[in-house]
Amino acid sequence: MILLLFLKFLLAASFVQTLLIRRHEPEPRPQLSERQDAATQSPTGRLVFCHFMMGIVAGREGSVDYDADMRQAKELGIDAFALNIGTDEYTAKQLDYAYESAARHDMKLFISFDFHYFSPTDDAARVGQIIAAWANKPAQLKVDAPISPWFSTHYGAEVSYGKNFVFPSDLLWYERWNQVLQRSPPFVEIITWNDFGESHYIAPLSSQHEDDGASKWVNDMPHDGWRDMAQPYIAAYKAGSKSVNEYIKEDKIIYWYRPTPRTVNCDSTDNTMMPGNNDSGNYFNGKPNGWEDMQDSVFLVSLLKSAGSIEVTSGNNTQRFEAPAGASSFKLDMGVGQQKFSLTRNSQQVLSGISRRDITDTCPCGLYNFNAYVGTLPEGKSDPLDAAGLASFSVGLAVKTCSAAPSLGSGSPAPVSTPAGSPTGTSAITATTFQTTAASQGSPSGSHAQSPSGGPGGNPGGSPSVGPSGMPSGTPSRPPMVGSSSSPIPTPALPSLTGTAAAPTSTGEGQICNGGTNAPDKDPNIGGLCSFSCSRGYCPPDACVCTSMGTPEFAPDIFPPGCPLELGAESESYKGLCMFSCLRGYCPPGACTTQCG
Repeated sequence: MILLLFLKFLLAASFVQTLLIRRHEPEPRPQLSERQDAATQSPTGRLVFCHFMMGIVAGREGSVDYDADMRQAKELGIDAFALNIGTDEYTAKQLDYAYESAARHDMKLFISFDFHYFSPTDDAARVGQIIAAWANKPAQLKVDAPISPWFSTHYGAEVSYGKNFVFPSDLLWYERWNQVLQRSPPFVEIITWNDFGESHYIAPLSSQHEDDGASKWVNDMPHDGWRDMAQPYIAAYKAGSKSVNEYIKEDKIIYWYRPTPRTVNCDSTDNTMMPGNNDSGNYFNGKPNGWEDMQDSVFLVSLLKSAGSIEVTSGNNTQRFEAPAGASSFKLDMGVGQQKFSLTRNSQQVLSGISRRDITDTCPCGLYNFNAYVGTLPEGKSDPLDAAGLASFSVGLAVKTCSAAPSLGSGSPAPVSTPAGSPTGTSAITATTFQTTAASQGSPSGSHAQSPSGGPGGNPGGSPSVGPSGMPSGTPSRPPMVGSSSSPIPTPALPSLTGTAAAPTSTGEGQICNGGTNAPDKDPNIGGLCSFSCSRGYCPPDACVCTSMGTPEFAPDIFPPGCPLELGAESESYKGLCMFSCLRGYCPPGACTTQCG
C-alpha cells in the first residue's frame, strides 16, 4: 500500500516535499486526509497529482516516449505526476526524459521515493541529493489527499518480490471523489497512473512499460473507464464545486467487476502455490490474503445529463435502477455469463451494450485474478497490452494453453434509440448517490436465460473478439435474444466446414440459431466459442447447445481460418468452432490458432 510521509530530515533541499511511501503490510485504507507543505499557485489553488511508476519504464528511449502519458494526463485534468523511483541504474536517465517531456506539455513533476528501496534512516543524504538534482527543472512541482480505485497484487514464486493480497475497494473510486468535493483539500493525488502490479492503474494498457509479471492479471483488464469517471470530478474539484452534476457533459455508465466469483478454486494451477520469497510478509499461497472481504458484485456509476432507467443483466441476474441526473452508484450480485447494460429514457433506449468480458466460473489462465475489469457505455476504444507489456505473461503459468496476447474485441456499438420496456421479472432499485442510500424494491428473479460463459481467450461480447490481428471497428452489437427459453432449442443442421466456414442455415421456418452455449458434457471453456459462433448462426450440436432462434449477427469472414491448439480429447470439438470463429475475427489464443500448417 502506498502512503504519504513528510521527510522532515531532509535539510539539503530548498523545500520540504511530500512523499509517498509504499507499505507492504495489509492494513485498512486510511480516511481521506489533507497533506501539504507548499502550494503551487493555480486559479483556484487546487491541483490533482497522479502517481507514476518509473520502475517499469526502463525501455523508454527518449523524452518523446513520455509524450502520450503527459498529453493524456493533461487532457484528464491532472496537473503533475509523482514519479515513484527506486535505486535502479536507469533512474536518472528516465527522470531526465520525463522532465523534458513534462516541460513541453505544461505538466509538473515531483519525485516520490519508494521506501522499499530507500531507507529513511540510512539514505537521507542520498535522497536529498536526488531532490536537489532535479529541484530547479522547469517542470518541477515544489510542494496531498490520496485517492485510489483498487488494490490487488498476485506475484508468485516466479519472482523474487512475491506478494499476494487484496484490499476491498468496491465503490471506493466513487466514494473518494465525492469526499474530495465535500472536503475540498488543496491537493489530490491519484494512486496511480501506471502501477499495473498492484492493479490501481488508470493509464491505458498501451502506456509503454516493461512487464514485471503483472500481465498475468492485467491482460484484457482495462481501467480506462475510471479515467472517464474522474474527468468531471476533477473539473468540479478545481472549480471548488461541491457537486459534479454541472460538469457532466454526456451520458455515460462506468461499470467494473472481477472476472470470477471469489469462491472459484484455482489451487491446482495458481502461480502462488509454490514456496516463494516472503521477506515482505505478504506472500500467501493460493487465494490472496483478504479475499473473504471482496464482494461478488458488479459495480456501476452513472453520469447522466437527465434521469433515466438503467438495466443490468449479470449472468441470469437482472435488475433495473432508477438513476437521477448527475452521478449515482449502484451494485448488484454478479452472475456467471455475459454482462449487459442499457439506459432507457422516456421508453426510448438511449445506450445499450454487452461487456467485452464475461464473468466465468473457471480460472483465467489457471490463476486467481482479483483485478477489476472496467467498461463503459458508450463502449470505449480497444486498449490492449503491447508485446513488451506481455513479455513475462507465461513465466510461472501452469496452464500452457494460454497465449501472451490480448483477446478482447474492438468494436464499439453506437447508441440506439428504440422502444424498450422493462422486462418481466426484473427488480427496480433506486439510485445510490453520495448523499443517499439505495432502497431495494424487490429481489431479482432473473428475467433472462443464463448467458454462456467466456472461453479461455475472453468474451465475445457485443462484437467479435480478436486475437493479435485485431478487428475492424463499427461491428454491429449483438441483437437481443429472440425466443429466449430455459430449455435447449434444436440446432439446425449445418454444412460441414471444408476450407471455409459454413454459412448459417435456416430451420425452414425462417429462423436461425442466434445464441448458444457449451453442451453439458463439454469443457465449460468452450462456452466462449459457442457463444460467438451460435450467435452468428453456426452452432454445432456435438459441442454446443442453441439457446435462442432468430436473426443471427452478421460478421464477415475476412480473417485467416483457425484450428484448435493441442487440447487432447477436446480438440475435435474445437475444430469447426475455431475455423468459423477465427475467420470472423474471434480467435481466443487459449483455444485456437491461425498457425495451422
